[in-house]
Amino acid sequence: MAYWEERALFHLTQDEWQTAFKSLFNAVHETPQGCPHQTRIFTKIAHLYFYYNRSLGDAEGYYKKALHNDPYYLDALLGLGDIEAVRRDEAKALNLYLQAQKFHPKRAEPLIAMGEMYYTMAKPHLAIN
Repeated sequence: MAYWEERALFHLTQDEWQTAFKSLFNAVHETPQGCPHQTRIFTKIAHLYFYYNRSLGDAEGYYKKALHNDPYYLDALLGLGDIEAVRRDEAKALNLYLQAQKFHPKRAEPLIAMGEMYYTMAKPHLAIN
């Protein structure tokens, strides 16, 4: 599993995101069902779909698989929020960012995402807070 994750990172540095997908799918097949490693790999696959392939549906599916394994997984909650932001569903995006902030109160990422969402919504006073 670690080998395939390292290969995926290597392929990303070479701008070969399709090959990175293949490596991460290989890593998924080597991880036990429901383990934290599988959650992390599902999230990485979702990130690839979101950022490289622009397939929101596939990305959403893998983020949800990650959250099925761990309902509090920060990167998956933020990723789903980002998908809703792209879809222009500000209420859903903010709700997911709020959940992430609730479960990870010492992390800055959810607050940053909420600030960006409020800025996009033309609510600078909330974004500043």
